[in-house]
Amino acid sequence: MIRNLFDGILAVLLAVVMGIAIALGLGMLGLTDTPWWRLGPWLAGLGLLGGWQQTVSSNVAGGIGWTVTTVGAPLLVTGVVALFVALRAKRSTWVGLFPAAIGAGAAAALLVFASQASQTVSNAAGSVTTDETLTWFWQDMHPGTVAGAAALVGLLWLLHTVGRGWWLSGRGVALGVLVWLGVVLTAAMVAGAMYLTSSTAVGIALALLYPLAGTLGLFAAVGVPVDASLTRLTAERLTVATWDQGLVYTAGGVLGALLLAAVVGLLLRLFKHRSTWLGALTVTPLLAAFLAWAMSTAIEVPVALGTPSQVTINPLLAAAAGLGLALVTRFVAGRPRVAPITPAPTQPGAPSDIDALLREVGID
Repeated sequence: MIRNLFDGILAVLLAVVMGIAIALGLGMLGLTDTPWWRLGPWLAGLGLLGGWQQTVSSNVAGGIGWTVTTVGAPLLVTGVVALFVALRAKRSTWVGLFPAAIGAGAAAALLVFASQASQTVSNAAGSVTTDETLTWFWQDMHPGTVAGAAALVGLLWLLHTVGRGWWLSGRGVALGVLVWLGVVLTAAMVAGAMYLTSSTAVGIALALLYPLAGTLGLFAAVGVPVDASLTRLTAERLTVATWDQGLVYTAGGVLGALLLAAVVGLLLRLFKHRSTWLGALTVTPLLAAFLAWAMSTAIEVPVALGTPSQVTINPLLAAAAGLGLALVTRFVAGRPRVAPITPAPTQPGAPSDIDALLREVGID
C-alpha cells in the first residue's frame, strides 16, 4: 500500500519533469517569456487533466477585473504518466488504485499550491493584481488539477489490473490507428506548418504541445465537426466539417481515412496482432473519445474581449469515428495470433495386469 502511494506521487513528479522539459523547449524557441519554472508546472497540471486560470483585479475605475481559464492536455505529459502507471500497476492488484490515487491527488495539491503566482503593478492611477494558478478540484464543466490527477491515475490503475485482459484484446488496433498513425500524421502537419509559416519554431511547438494533432485531423477527415475560434480574429465560433464542403470533400476525406486505417491493418497482419473483434470495437472508441476530450483546447476570455480561442471536437462523435476506423483496421488485420499451448506432461499410467504377467514369466 505504501509503495502504491509513492507510485501516485512519482506519477505527478514525472508529469512535472515532462512539463518543465516542454517549457524549456518553448523557451529556447523564443515562443514564450514565461520562465520554465513557472510554465513547466502549469503544463504538468494541464497534462494531469486539470485547468489553469488567470484572475485580474484592480482598483482602477471603480474596480475592473476579469478571469481567463484554459483547459487542454499536452499529451506528452499525460502519456508519460500513463506509461509509468501501466508499468507499476501490472505488478500490483486493483486494491492499489486507492493509495495510488490518493498519492497522486496529494502531490497534485502540492503542485497547485507551489505553482501559484501573483504580481501587482501600481502607479498614480491605482494598482492591478494578476493571480495565476492551476485549478484545484473543479472548474465549470472540467475537473481541476487535484481531481484530474487522482482520476487519471486511479482509472489507469484499474485499466491495467481489472481491465488488463480487455485492454490487451484491443490495444493493437486502438494504438495502431489512433496513436501511431496519429504520430505519422502529426509529423506531416508539422512539416506543413513549417512550410506555410517559414518557421521551424512553430512546427516544433506543434509537436510538443499537440503530439497527436494528426489524430484530430483523422477525426475531421471522416466528417467529425471541429469547433474553432480565435479571440479578436473570429466574430463567433466556427464549426468546420467536410460535410459542409460538398460531396467531393466528404468522400475524399472518408476514403483517405479508411485507406490509412487499412494500411494500419496490413501492418498489424504482418506483425501478428492479438486484437479480437470485441476488444478492437470497444477499446478503440473509448480511447478515441478520451483523446478528443483531452486534446480539446479552450481559452475562455471575458465576453468584452470577444470569442474564446478554442479547438474542440465532440467526444461522442470521435468515438463513432473510432468505431468505424477500428472496423476497417480489424477486418484487414485478419485473425489474431494465438499463443502456443504447451501440452501438459502425461502422467505414467498404473501397471496393468498384462505387465505384471510378463514380469512373472521373466519378460520385461
